[in-house]
Amino acid sequence: MFEQNQILRTLSAPRGRMRLKKVLSDESLRNRNAIARRTCEDFGFVDAKGRAQVATCAKALLKLEARGEITLPAPLHNYAAQASPRLLDEAVPPPVAMPAILGKVKGLALVRVRTAAQRAVWNTLLHHEHPRGTTTFFGAQLRYLVVSAHGYLGAVGFSAPALRLVAREHFMAWSDAQRQAHLYRIFCLSRFLIRGTCKYLASHVLSRVLKQLPDDCYAHYGYHPWLIETYVEPPWKGTCFKAANFLHIGYTAGRKRYAHSKEEARKALFMYAVDRRWRSYLGVPEVALRPVRQPHEGMDDWVEAEFGGAALGDNRLSTRLVKSASLLAEVIGKPINSHISHNRAAVQAHYRLLSNQKADVTPENMLVPHRKRTIERIRSQKVVLCIQDTTKLNFSTRPAREDVQVIGTNQTKATSRGMPLHATLVTTTDGLPLGILRCSYRDPDTGPLKPRSQQWLDGFLDICEAAEEVSKQCRLICVMDREADNFALFAAQQAQDRVEILVRARHDRRLSKDRQLYETLRSGPAAAKVGIKIQRITAREKSSRKKVRRGRSHRIAQAEVRYHCVQLPATEPQVDPVMMYGVHVLEIAPPKGEKAVEWYLLTSMAVHSAEEAVQILTYYTRRWRVEDFFRVLKSGCKVECMGMRLGTRPERGLAIHCVIACYVMMLTLLGRAVPGLDAELITSPMELVTLSNYARAD
Repeated sequence: MFEQNQILRTLSAPRGRMRLKKVLSDESLRNRNAIARRTCEDFGFVDAKGRAQVATCAKALLKLEARGEITLPAPLHNYAAQASPRLLDEAVPPPVAMPAILGKVKGLALVRVRTAAQRAVWNTLLHHEHPRGTTTFFGAQLRYLVVSAHGYLGAVGFSAPALRLVAREHFMAWSDAQRQAHLYRIFCLSRFLIRGTCKYLASHVLSRVLKQLPDDCYAHYGYHPWLIETYVEPPWKGTCFKAANFLHIGYTAGRKRYAHSKEEARKALFMYAVDRRWRSYLGVPEVALRPVRQPHEGMDDWVEAEFGGAALGDNRLSTRLVKSASLLAEVIGKPINSHISHNRAAVQAHYRLLSNQKADVTPENMLVPHRKRTIERIRSQKVVLCIQDTTKLNFSTRPAREDVQVIGTNQTKATSRGMPLHATLVTTTDGLPLGILRCSYRDPDTGPLKPRSQQWLDGFLDICEAAEEVSKQCRLICVMDREADNFALFAAQQAQDRVEILVRARHDRRLSKDRQLYETLRSGPAAAKVGIKIQRITAREKSSRKKVRRGRSHRIAQAEVRYHCVQLPATEPQVDPVMMYGVHVLEIAPPKGEKAVEWYLLTSMAVHSAEEAVQILTYYTRRWRVEDFFRVLKSGCKVECMGMRLGTRPERGLAIHCVIACYVMMLTLLGRAVPGLDAELITSPMELVTLSNYARAD
């Protein structure tokens, strides 16, 4: 099997430098091209077809000269100012009478670019119509034009792949030596342009070019490619690549080819196996592209699992995050310096981490490993509930705290200062927490958190993004309270099919001239009668900080359930109405002095029977799990008592505590969900001995 020559590495080695000096000492070699050819002859640098790799060798020699290791003759020509790609005088005319569906396209063909005239057409199409324009390809490259009787329909271009991609190397599971020897077997789909809006044309062109590429590559370069990689930049989703059987394997790091280039948006990385036997050629094992994790899996070393490998710009910071989280988890509700070890160096390192000025040290990056584990746990379920809600963290007892905002006023008009927290908690249908998908504290551009309607929409779109990494056999349901009742959210759900929504209605919308939403949902006979657990609320007296609150005793409310299909009118012009299903829940004969429970639920899930209506109600009752999460965060972890004052330190500390609070909830409820769980998974041997002695003494 042909292996790619490591020309620069070979010439840089001590033995290679000695042989190269003999070549350079030959006075008959008067120019750089001649030196490169002689070097290829002496070292045997040839490609898969036996041709001398003169251009690659010349580049390696230039790099050695730039390092000061060799001296080359002066260039005969000045190529410093490279000529721009050759373009046509005018833009390529648009297709004529282009049909809207693939089956009606006439004379569709894929033409490989071979001539200068074809290259000019290819460059002009990309220059005028591709978002990134035309470019100079590196290494092996192939170009195609999509032609038809209607005109040019697109352009496709392949080039050499990126030298290193973390997601790709993990997927391929090969060593650095294997990557250096066989990287040429990967082609990068660097440019893909389809003109017009012909349905299914993009995926069809992809399938045709992927069939033709191996033969063209062999004819031109003497080998067959194994894999194709490509990148999809937001806001595009890569739908045509998925239709052509590309696999979404991860994301890029957001950096360009050169270190001095500015960072850019992270792109989705897709790969396609041209030859499915490539793993056997390399002798590498299969890699789980979408690993699955059970809710109780990894509890013995959960801190490393939930925080390890966070991309904070420095491995030492990632290691410190794990150590800090471990210390905080052992002193929940207390300052980190109250740990029994009282390791002053560890405490100082913790606060240095929270105060670090590096751009990568953000609350979002700290939560990335936990988000990955959460998605892995989601894959183990058939249905999961993604519960959104907002709480307010009151820092009024910390007057020195800076960068806070007014979050409320009491009856004396005194203001409370703090910051809001909007979180998405993922649970099973039984209410077992699986993790936190997202926490948002403030808008990075404007400071305060975005308007509430935008918070819910951003949270929903984030759930949709997570759904792309989960099998379609898993159903994700976004559950929200009354604040989320917004038509923009309903319209966003209609535009995709991966995430369902369930929200309690807040607005009594007018459905028609003589019909209101509440009246419609209340109409008709009851479809079912169910019992609903109503949680107890402790009465609270009036204080300087909080308003008076009436108490409520625990009870099982007997309620009637009704359901209807309703069409919600659009709130903006030129927007289509949205079809939803409504479920009405009304308590029958509430206790004396208590207000009857009455809910109006709106959902995108079809409700055609009483059983489905009761199931929708059951899903909504799990919404209180996020309230439990906030209670653990405030009362258990005591995040409102954090003594950090400046900048993003509270937000970074809060990100760590959010994961800890979720873990505490999981421990509390795991025994109910998995009764036969081995105690050693969540307790150490010393803790088991202590608990056993305590049980016997009692």
